[in-house]
Amino acid sequence: RQGLGRPYLSDSFMDMVEVALDEAKRHGLSVHLYDEYPYPSGVAGGMVILGQPQYMATRLVQRAWDLPGGPVRLLLPRGKVLSCVAYPVGDRGVEWDRGIDLLSSTGVLLTEESYVETGLTQYNRKRYFASEPVPVLETTLPSGPHRLYVSVQALVEGHKYWDGFVDVLNPRAVAEFVRLTHERYRARFSHAFGREIHSIFLDETEPGWSERIPGAFLEKYGYDLLPLLPALADANHPQHLKVAKDLHDLRYDLFIEAFEGPISRWCQKHGI
Repeated sequence: RQGLGRPYLSDSFMDMVEVALDEAKRHGLSVHLYDEYPYPSGVAGGMVILGQPQYMATRLVQRAWDLPGGPVRLLLPRGKVLSCVAYPVGDRGVEWDRGIDLLSSTGVLLTEESYVETGLTQYNRKRYFASEPVPVLETTLPSGPHRLYVSVQALVEGHKYWDGFVDVLNPRAVAEFVRLTHERYRARFSHAFGREIHSIFLDETEPGWSERIPGAFLEKYGYDLLPLLPALADANHPQHLKVAKDLHDLRYDLFIEAFEGPISRWCQKHGI
């Protein structure tokens, strides 16, 4: 954890593990490995996602706005817009059967503007820049109040110790985690597996969103999740409980398939 002075999983680190193993043998103690630096498990001290953005975790971000009819221009949460639907609001609340799909009314704007004077040429030292791409909705709603629901797939940022995290529903990402951690321990200490070394500890891992979810959801349940993302965002939606339960169960199944199952089988195969 914090305070480690040896590069995690390097030969120098493994030398220290070997000292601990030798001392444990000398004192008749059992040894239990730990699969992360520090936690939750799955990112190998950050190495799984360093230079490998295809393995980075994402999360589902949902927002709602109450809007009058007429022109609308909104900055949306940063990420890939999965759903953008406006519903009329009547005397009895949101009219769920009259949703207006506004996904095609979203685009991207560079929202941070800056001006600098630099050495471009001796005649023109003025430069105007724009940066920071953000999704923006621009449209005109029919008259009357509406409620807008937006769902965005966003990168996990500011997470624990590594800023990002790993998509633990991605089998390739998990295989990379096992290669970097479990396989390195086995390469050095396989002679002690099932003898002095009895287990490897797994810590606080849980799935978020994943590119796999929409396709797997359609395959398992026979209906498309993306048009029903507003049902997740509002407990009053008539299909809220069904969609929320189906997604919960699917994430569990995908987590077992991609993460828990392969790691469990690896441990059983190698005697820990």
